[in-house]
Amino acid sequence: VATLSGVPGGQFDVSLNGKWLIVSRQALDAFDFQLNGSSGNTMTRTRPTRQVHVWELATGKKVGSFDAGAGVWQLWFGVDETAWGLMRDGPKGPYAVRRWEVPSGKLLLDSPARVSVDGAFAVSPDGRTMVATDWRSTRRWDLTTGRALDPETEPRPDGWARFSAHG
Repeated sequence: VATLSGVPGGQFDVSLNGKWLIVSRQALDAFDFQLNGSSGNTMTRTRPTRQVHVWELATGKKVGSFDAGAGVWQLWFGVDETAWGLMRDGPKGPYAVRRWEVPSGKLLLDSPARVSVDGAFAVSPDGRTMVATDWRSTRRWDLTTGRALDPETEPRPDGWARFSAHG
């Protein structure tokens, strides 16, 4: 077990081969508000940032960072050691799906699909299909064309979405 210093908190994942750690920091905003006419009340909220940071776990060193292009709400490694993210700038609306080479941060996919994910989601091992659930439906998406592959279906009651190893 190693301790890495300077790693921000937020969304993170470790590559399947154990070589890389990716992290997208969550920013904390504080703002004042009035409650029943009294001021001086402070409320905080977190919001995603656009930066993704990359550490090499063997050395414990940060090897780079890249701009994800929008707020990173989810971040994970695919089976091919590329990084995936669900992105959006505001608190509402559909997510963009992006994929990057690690550690360079080279954008490999900016899918035209805009998916609603308020529940579970999964990307197929070949990176071409995504299944996403929200409170009202489950849909499969072609990530290269951005089109839904089938009509909306009932949401999965257990909140899980998975692909088999063969997709």
